[in-house]
Amino acid sequence: EKATFGPTSSLLSLGVTSAPSALADWISSQMDEAVTPASSHREHYRRRLNPRSLEVYKYGKSGPHPCDGDSRWRNFAFTAKDAVLSRYENRYWPSAPHNATLEGVTLDGGTTYKYLWRYAGHVRTVLDARPVWGSGAEADTEIADGSYPVCAADELPGSAYADEADVRMYARLVLLNADGDCEHVKGGNPEVSLDVAHLTSENEARGPYLLDLTSESAHLSQIGHIHAPSVTLFRNAAYRAAHSSECDALPDPTFSDSRSVGSIYSPYYEGFKHPNWDNSTRDYLDPPVFATLPDGSHALHDRRLALLRNTLE
Repeated sequence: EKATFGPTSSLLSLGVTSAPSALADWISSQMDEAVTPASSHREHYRRRLNPRSLEVYKYGKSGPHPCDGDSRWRNFAFTAKDAVLSRYENRYWPSAPHNATLEGVTLDGGTTYKYLWRYAGHVRTVLDARPVWGSGAEADTEIADGSYPVCAADELPGSAYADEADVRMYARLVLLNADGDCEHVKGGNPEVSLDVAHLTSENEARGPYLLDLTSESAHLSQIGHIHAPSVTLFRNAAYRAAHSSECDALPDPTFSDSRSVGSIYSPYYEGFKHPNWDNSTRDYLDPPVFATLPDGSHALHDRRLALLRNTLE
């Protein structure tokens, strides 16, 4: 039997260079909580686990709030979660499905034409050129305006790769076309991009919200796996207090009732009842929150799961 999760170099040295009694003394010290306090691998794991999450669970909440320290921001429009919440062949989900929608719009009084990718009705990115299919019988043809179930989305921007073969391997966006086939979008998962003219024309009820982080370079760091710019970490704990009116107007991740059943849903809430639950809105996602970064680029608030703290008790 093992007394640890694995020996360290110092423990190996102890066994080689010390007297036999030293090992017995070590075992004794490990069993004496006054000398070696008990630790929990599960607690360590739960405090550091942070998968993407759009809803609140019995065992954890979504967040942090966009204005809080340790909030994450991504530069790609779609996530693997979008595919889970979407509908395509053989896909079943208990709440209403959400799809990607392509919409061509005119801005600046009709002088500029843009293409919006939406998800669940909310804008995710604004493109200068109409996207095209990257595979199948319609390869290299333009994608028509309309709603498309998401078959798959890799959590990297297609712009991270110069070769289309790499894009299809590591940064793909795959949608269900009109023929019922899952096909690649050329260029893969698009980068997050906004247009000020679009922001002024977008209906307020549909968002989007825009946070100004252009002067926060000292508190921003790129932490994306594989492609560092894909995820940015914001660590200014004082930002929310200094921008309270702006921050209070943003959707609070901890109140999200997406897919919630209302009562007995999260121990984060007094009485074990969701404070914002409404059966008529549980199938709707909160409007996204965007940020303008110091280099002028844009990013989407990337909600993560914060599990309940676990202790030995």
